[in-house]
Amino acid sequence: MAFATYSHSQELITIGSFEDWSNGVPTGWLKESGVNLSQATNPVYHGNHSIALQATGTANAGVYQDVSVTPGVSYTFKVALFAVNDTGNKGVGFLISWIRLYSIVRNPEYPEPNQPFNVVATVSDPDDDIVACSLYYSLNSGSFQAIGPDSSRNNSYYFGIPGQNSGFFVRYYLLAKDQYHTVFSDTFGFQVGVFPFLYTLRMIIWSKGSENSYTVPHIHWIASTTKFIRV
Repeated sequence: MAFATYSHSQELITIGSFEDWSNGVPTGWLKESGVNLSQATNPVYHGNHSIALQATGTANAGVYQDVSVTPGVSYTFKVALFAVNDTGNKGVGFLISWIRLYSIVRNPEYPEPNQPFNVVATVSDPDDDIVACSLYYSLNSGSFQAIGPDSSRNNSYYFGIPGQNSGFFVRYYLLAKDQYHTVFSDTFGFQVGVFPFLYTLRMIIWSKGSENSYTVPHIHWIASTTKFIRV
């Protein structure tokens, strides 16, 4: 039997007391294979119901739901478990799991024409059950193609992308997956052989001549798109 709640300033778990069911599964929860479920009324920790789980094989199995959280914020998770007698080496438990792409580095940052570049993605997964990390890239707004890592070490994955012609637009994003979740990074992009424009405002102050004189200095703003600005 189980009851779950996961809270911050408000409850984040959907129907943690398993009150509502649909098609044999509690509302808001997803059922794994290898487990039988039923709604129970005894014992109950909160509300009027609990969930009874019975594994049908040797692997751990149950129900789960994904909860959106914010890095750096503390959350409180509560669960009440009740194991039936005479279960031997079997039992009931709970698992909190997450996966996060927390570092993505491109080297070189702005490749020259036909120069290959590398992307290193570091994945955080406390269960250490990462099953896939892939990079998807696109050229000149074409369709994305997937590539696997050339190597990996300590949850860091190393991808190599071939060099491209000058002026090509390259976009890419990362995917990481563990037993329970799939996460995606933002999409990054750059143009091969072109440094990013630096939109810099230069202020020039001067006084006009006597023909069209100003009583105060005139301030003129100039927007520059050059890489370097000489002052």
